[in-house]
Amino acid sequence: MPRHDRIPAEEKKRLFALAYAKEPNVQKAAVAAGYKPGRNAEVVGVRLMNDPAVKDMIAKHQIAMSVRTGITAQAVLEELAVNSFSDIGNYLDDNGRVKPVSEWDAKARRAVQSFKIRRTVEMDGDEKIPVEIIELKLWDKNAALNNLAKHFGLLIERQEVLVQHKFDRMPMKDLEAYILEMAPRMLGKPVFTKPQIAKRMIEEDDA
Repeated sequence: MPRHDRIPAEEKKRLFALAYAKEPNVQKAAVAAGYKPGRNAEVVGVRLMNDPAVKDMIAKHQIAMSVRTGITAQAVLEELAVNSFSDIGNYLDDNGRVKPVSEWDAKARRAVQSFKIRRTVEMDGDEKIPVEIIELKLWDKNAALNNLAKHFGLLIERQEVLVQHKFDRMPMKDLEAYILEMAPRMLGKPVFTKPQIAKRMIEEDDA
C-alpha cells in the first residue's frame, strides 16, 4: 500500500469523494483519503468539498450507490415527509385508546419507531387484575422536518472551522511587521505605525 504522503493529489480527491459518498463526514473522508487525522483533516475536507471536480465525483458515486441499492432521492424525501407530518390521531380511537395495528394505514406504520405491548398483573385488594401497557413511539418529527428544510433550502447552515495558524505563536513584533506588509494589499492604501505617523506629520509641517 502506498504511503499517504506519496499519494498524488488527484488520487486523494478520488479517495475523498468515494469515502464521503459512503459516509458524509468531511473529516473522516479526508483521513480515508490519506490526510492526517485531526483539525487539519477537517479543514482539508471543507476545502475539497468546494472543489467542483470533487463535487462531481461525489455526485456520481451517490448516483451509482442509489442504483445499486434501489434507494432514490424521491423515496428518501417521501419517507422524510411521512415522519415529518405524522399524526398521533392516526393511532388512537375516540376514547384515546390505541387502535389495533390492522387499522393503521401504510404511512402510519412507517412513522412508528417502536411499538411494545407489556402485560402484567395488578392487585385490587385480593383480586388480580390483568393490565396491558402499550408503548408507542414515533420517529423524531423535528429531525425529519429539519432534514426536509435543509433539502429545500429553507435553512441556512453555517459551518465554522477553527484553524490553528502559525500566527498563534508568532512574536508580537513579527506579527506587527506582517500586518504592516499585508494590510496595504488588502486595504488598497498604506498603513502607518505611530512613529511613522508622527514623522509624516513633522514632514507636512515643515513643507
